[in-house]
Amino acid sequence: MRKRCYLILILLVLSALSALLYAQEAKPALPAKPPSEQEAKPASPAKPPSEQAIRAFVEAKELISAREWQKAENKLNEVISLQAEGSAVDAALYYLAFVLKKQNKYREAEKAIERLLKEFPQSRWAGDAETLRMEVAPDVGKEKDVVDAARRSKNPEVRIAALQSLLNRDPQAAVAIIAGILGTDSDADKQMRLGSLAILNQVGQLDRRLISIVADLLRNESDVVIRKAAVNALRHNKEESVLNLLKDISMRSDTYEDASAALNVIFTQHFSKVRVFLLEAAVTARNMDVRRDAISKFALIGALKAGPDLLDIYRKNTETRVKQHALSKIGMIISPETRSILLEVIHSREDLELRKTAVMAFGKWNKIQSIELLSGLYDQENEIELKRAVLSALALSDKSEAVNKLMSVAQNDPEIELRKEAITQMSNSNNPEVKKFLERLQKQ
Repeated sequence: MRKRCYLILILLVLSALSALLYAQEAKPALPAKPPSEQEAKPASPAKPPSEQAIRAFVEAKELISAREWQKAENKLNEVISLQAEGSAVDAALYYLAFVLKKQNKYREAEKAIERLLKEFPQSRWAGDAETLRMEVAPDVGKEKDVVDAARRSKNPEVRIAALQSLLNRDPQAAVAIIAGILGTDSDADKQMRLGSLAILNQVGQLDRRLISIVADLLRNESDVVIRKAAVNALRHNKEESVLNLLKDISMRSDTYEDASAALNVIFTQHFSKVRVFLLEAAVTARNMDVRRDAISKFALIGALKAGPDLLDIYRKNTETRVKQHALSKIGMIISPETRSILLEVIHSREDLELRKTAVMAFGKWNKIQSIELLSGLYDQENEIELKRAVLSALALSDKSEAVNKLMSVAQNDPEIELRKEAITQMSNSNNPEVKKFLERLQKQ
C-alpha cells in the first residue's frame, strides 16, 4: 500500500512539472537573467514531454541554480536528445545557450540560439533568444550585428540588450545612440527610454551634452517613472548645474517618486552642501512626504545639535503630519531643551495628534523622570484619547514605576475603556509580575 501511494505521489509531481512547462508567465527583464531566476514559459505546441525529459529538465534547472554549468549543459543536451521535436526543446535550447555563454563557449551558444530561432520561430523563448544573441555576438566577431540592432531594432528588449552589449565594448558609440533615443525629437517608447536611462546610470559621470539632454527630459517629461529614472541617471554628476536642477525637482514637483529620488541624490552625492537645503526643503517643499524625508535626513546629520533647527521646522510648518514627524525627531534628542519643547506641546491644547506624538516621545526615553511626568499627566488630563496615548507610552518602558501605573489603571480607573486599554497594553509583556496580575484579573 505504501509503495502504491508513493508511486501515485511521484505521478502527481511529474504531472505538475509537465503542466509547468505549459504555464504562461512574464518574460524576464533585460539583460537576460539566468534561467534559474526566470519564470517557466510554455514551450512550443508539440507532444508533451516524457517523464524522463521532465526529470532531466528539473535537474538541469537545479544545476543552474547551483551554478554547475557543465553538468547543467549535459542535462540539457539529454533533454534535447530525449525530446527530439517535443515541447521542451525550445526551452532547453535557450537554457543551453545561457549555460554555454557562462562557460565562454560563445560559438556553441550561438548555434543553440540559431537552432531555437530556426526550428521554433513562434516560441515564447524566441524574444529572449534574440536578446541573448546580442550578448554573445561581440564574442563571435559580430559586433556589426550589435551596432545595427542598437540603432535600428524594432524590438525594445533586443535593442536595449544590444546597447548594453555595445556599452561594454564601445561606450562612446552606445552613449551616442542613447542620446538620440532620449532627445526631444525622438519617438522612442517608454520601455526604450527607461532602458536607456538605466544604462546611463551604469555609465557614471555624463558629459555636458548628455546632462543637457537628461535635463531637458526632466523639464518636459510628465511620466513620473521616466522622471525618476532620469534623476537617478544624474546621480554620479556633481556639477553645480545638476545640483540646482535636482533641488528644483525636489522642491517643486508635486509627485513624490521623482522629488524623493532627487532629494536622495542630493543627500548622497552633495553631502557637504546638504544641511541648509534640507532645512529649506523641510519647510517649503511642495510635496509633504518630501518634507518628512528632509526632516528625517536633517535629524540624521544634525544629531544632538539639530534640536533648535527641528523646532524651527516644526513651528514653520502648518501641515499636521509634517509637524508630527518633526516632533518625533525632536523627541529622539534627550536633553533639557527637548523636554521643555515636548511639555510645551502637551500643555498647549493644540492639535490632539501633536500632543499624542509628544507623549509617545517621553515614553521612548524610558527614564524615571519621564515616567513620573506621564503618570502625573494621566491623572490631570481629561481627554480620553490623550490618556490612551499615555498608557501606550508607559507600556514602552520596562521600569517598575510604569508597570505599577498600568496595573493601577487596569484595576481602579472609573473609565472601563481605559481599564481595557491598560490591560491591552500589558497583554504582550514578559514581566512575570504583569502576567500574574493579568491571571488574577481573569479569575475575578
